[in-house]
Amino acid sequence: MFFYKDKNRLIKTGVVFFLFAAILAVYWQVGGHDFLSYDDPEYITDNPAVLQGVTISSITWAFSTFHASNWHPLTWLSHMLDVDLFGMNPSGHHFVNITLHSINSILLFLLLNRYSGFLWRSAVVAALFALHPLHVESVAWAAERKDVLSTLFWMLTLYLYAGYVQKPGASRYFLILASFALGLMAKPMLVTLPLVMLLLDYWPLRRLESECPDGSITSIKLTPWHLIKEKVPLGVLAAVSCVITVYAQKAAILPLSTTSIASRFFNALTAYPIYLGKTILPQNLAVFYPFNHSLPGMQIFGAAALLCAISIIVIRLRQTKPYLLVGWFWYIITLVPVIGIVQVGMQSTADRYTYIPLVGIFILAVWGITEAASGWKHRRIALTMLTVTTITACALTARRQVSHWKNSTALFTHTLTSTHKNFIAHFLLGCESEKQGKLDEAITSYKAALADNPFYGAAYGKLGKINYESGRLDDAIEYYYKELFVSPLSVNCRNNLGIALADSGRFDEAISHFTHALSIKPDFSSAQGNLERALEMKNAGTKKAYK
Repeated sequence: MFFYKDKNRLIKTGVVFFLFAAILAVYWQVGGHDFLSYDDPEYITDNPAVLQGVTISSITWAFSTFHASNWHPLTWLSHMLDVDLFGMNPSGHHFVNITLHSINSILLFLLLNRYSGFLWRSAVVAALFALHPLHVESVAWAAERKDVLSTLFWMLTLYLYAGYVQKPGASRYFLILASFALGLMAKPMLVTLPLVMLLLDYWPLRRLESECPDGSITSIKLTPWHLIKEKVPLGVLAAVSCVITVYAQKAAILPLSTTSIASRFFNALTAYPIYLGKTILPQNLAVFYPFNHSLPGMQIFGAAALLCAISIIVIRLRQTKPYLLVGWFWYIITLVPVIGIVQVGMQSTADRYTYIPLVGIFILAVWGITEAASGWKHRRIALTMLTVTTITACALTARRQVSHWKNSTALFTHTLTSTHKNFIAHFLLGCESEKQGKLDEAITSYKAALADNPFYGAAYGKLGKINYESGRLDDAIEYYYKELFVSPLSVNCRNNLGIALADSGRFDEAISHFTHALSIKPDFSSAQGNLERALEMKNAGTKKAYK
């Protein structure tokens, strides 16, 4: 194991200022952005617990709730603190995300430099992390606080681990455990961190070797079993987090009848090269990518061949180029929790899932290109030009991508131009039009969503609601029945359908749906009240409108 003394404090300070200034230049515009109608209401704007700020009751709620199909109390507390500090001014919430992203980028630079001793390579990796367009989603979206907050503890844990490796001790190990636990309480994405630590033990820490490459520092050689045992307490925390997360997400996990194991596996297989492609050429980025249930066989085979080929190459080169193995498997391993084998939601991939994994690709690329250029005649000039060009291109592309997050209409409109058959984007654009009172545009968007996905029940429900409120009861009932066909367990659908049926004088049908809703959700007070009123109206023989 080895670390290098700090001989470049002034240069490091300059790199830190550059990272911070560059991030501000790219993301400053979010100060004028709105909250979105996608996830932001659930996390912030319509969340009663968050809106009351940090109180005893809200703290209790944060640690006891599985709201939004997650257990991340630290994330909830951060949103509550934002409300205390900034109220409902979205700029304050957005700038906290920018600050956290800046700290993450700076910590990445410092810990890579501390681990490897390569200042400029570490700086370039950090710059790519700071400015890559794929990371815009995690930073510009207020509801994705969990990404930037949990990564803060990922970076901090690794930085503390460097101190522990250099000078092991119980107190230092406890700090690692504490930081890791806090990270898991911000987002369970950190469960793979113990495995990443093992990769870093191999390189650049080289804890399996008895001597550093330059022969200057000799240390005790550790066995793989010793390194694994060292990570057991961290593994226990990760396992507990996994159990809690699966329990919290049980309602959001899609059943096998909706998405088969084969579909999930093939989607996961192809997701790895898709993310790689977007890393190299970040075009057509969107907030939602629809799940493809019929991937072409050649795409699946090509993805499998590519992953196997790269894995074989980096394993064979591990002795002379260990950074290739570490960077590649950092990427492979850290994507596992979000790769889609356990399918939560209807997306195939998501830009935000790359926030931590791309660090591995950046390490692989920066170290690999630098080493490959070692024999070039004008090596320094060529590498400098390549670095400046790449970072500038990332910054400009990211800045343009940030502009699409200005508000919901801009985001969903851009998503429709960047993807195909995106029923979610049509639906959300319809919700935004409906909120603005543009009902004709909303209806058009909802019908477009159904054209892309005839089994999307929420769009039928929205069309039913608009028709009901417009007095077109027969059309409303038809849409509610279509929603019920694709979402038979939806208690809200049965309740809304019952109201429309009762208004049409079809009390027996209405009573049946209210009763069914209560059998699914006995504490559904709205359905209970509606059932009682429908029974009264039926017994009275009244033709008066139900509502």
